[in-house]
Amino acid sequence: MRPSGEQYRIEAADYEAVITQVGGTLRSLVHQGRPLVAGFDEKEVRPLYRGALLAPWPNRIADGRYEFGGTAHQLPVNEVERSNALHGLVLWNDWTPVRHEPDRIELGCRLFPRDGYPFQLDLSATYAVTADGLHCELTALNSGDSDAPYGCGPHPYVVAGRGRVDDWTLELPANRYLDVTPDRLLPLEEKPVEGTPLDFRTPRVIGDTFIDHAFTGLARDGDGLARVTVLSPDGTGVEVS
Repeated sequence: MRPSGEQYRIEAADYEAVITQVGGTLRSLVHQGRPLVAGFDEKEVRPLYRGALLAPWPNRIADGRYEFGGTAHQLPVNEVERSNALHGLVLWNDWTPVRHEPDRIELGCRLFPRDGYPFQLDLSATYAVTADGLHCELTALNSGDSDAPYGCGPHPYVVAGRGRVDDWTLELPANRYLDVTPDRLLPLEEKPVEGTPLDFRTPRVIGDTFIDHAFTGLARDGDGLARVTVLSPDGTGVEVS
């Protein structure tokens, strides 16, 4: 039995990734035998949100309640301990292959209207591996007949190398972060990272810093990319842009 459904393997230039039918999930990513993300076995139910695609919202909606276009909506609360609606509606949906080649796969998913989210979206996720690594693109088309609220995000757990996360070095070129409440991790306000434990503009060891925040004010390179890196003490690492 494969709880995550069909397994779609893509590979090129010493990279190999496996994407699943359930949730369009990145189940594994390996370079020359070294895992670059914390994956899971094909016989497992995906642990929480590991590698999932988050849409039509990432993060938390307090008590599952929001207002859009003057109408109040109530979503199911799936983070019960904090009474939040967390990470969207498509992460357990069936994502159907539209195109599958040795080095890339495109998957599609229609989100039908439902209680709490009476809007229709057609989502497309494309994963490709090249000599530069894994590329992921998520797009959404509003195929309904009214405006729809929308947000999205990937959710990979990158792995720098052996050892503990606490011992890894993080470089994150962001000058602001979104402060959250300590109990429910709900957003409060943007704050500067300067003078706080969340300032990783200069690479440093993560240590016991608690990080479950959104960052912004990103410094970008000549290609317009913001690059975040984690390095393990033995020199291996992962970059996300």
